[in-house]
Amino acid sequence: TSADGTITYTNDAMDELFGYKKGGLIGKYPSILNAGPTPEDVTKRIMEAIKKEGYWEGEIQNKRKDGSDFISYAKISALKDNDGNIINYLSTQHDITDRKQAEEQIKASLREKEILLREIHHRVKNNLQIISALLDLQSKHVKDKEAFEMFRESQNRIKSMALIHEQLYQFKDLAKINMAEYIQKLATDLFYSYGVGRDRIELKLKAHDVLLGVNTAIPCGLIINELVSNSLKHAFSDGMEGEISIDLRSNNDHTFRLIVSDSGVGFPKDLDFRNTETLGLQLVITLVKQLKGTIELDRSTGTTFKVTFGD
Repeated sequence: TSADGTITYTNDAMDELFGYKKGGLIGKYPSILNAGPTPEDVTKRIMEAIKKEGYWEGEIQNKRKDGSDFISYAKISALKDNDGNIINYLSTQHDITDRKQAEEQIKASLREKEILLREIHHRVKNNLQIISALLDLQSKHVKDKEAFEMFRESQNRIKSMALIHEQLYQFKDLAKINMAEYIQKLATDLFYSYGVGRDRIELKLKAHDVLLGVNTAIPCGLIINELVSNSLKHAFSDGMEGEISIDLRSNNDHTFRLIVSDSGVGFPKDLDFRNTETLGLQLVITLVKQLKGTIELDRSTGTTFKVTFGD
């Protein structure tokens, strides 16, 4: 176009794109190609960009001579004389309607899959809660203390997995679990399950904005469930007071470190935690291997388990 904005030249591709005969656009203003009036703020941004950068590029809603709309990707450049004065504008346009429609179809498909995935996690959570409730009902008819404890431990393990799926359908990111929120809920449920008050045993939680994928979060949650349960059952006897600490953080080498500790009586010195007959610790060792991680035990003050793993 000329400096005053009238069209002075179009090539064959431009004429064909807009449905005009050769030379049919000469002398007209480009506004006739727009699908409706361009808002003043948009025009202002375009002109400011051309003035500052020498060009502007972006998407424009256009219309052909027959009135049909299409989306084009346009680039407008300013042509200047030796004194820096704008003498012409050069515009190139590409029809991207098919690409935009494909993008919208992909977005719609992703939205549908997101809704479906949330519904799946919701149903999995509900089914796990039903199993937990059935175990609870069955446990009320159990007279043997050891058998009752097995029912309760199974319930807590199922609840730890149900919480993962609850977090997934509630959290904005369907692929990641907010572990700080998850651990808080998990620990609260465990304290309630074992009838332990926070006035006697204090819970200290540190989860530094850690987000884990579901395949890592489930075994990690089960490990926390087993270690905290172990502390609640064995570390504080005869009404002893103390604290349980859960610390989960990300390391600089793309690994994570989980520390579960208590200030209780301490882990028996003559017991090898890697080779015990208790299902809980056997499960912890198996889950750490599943995460391709490592686990260490510090008995110097109370009991401290340190687990390192990747996502």
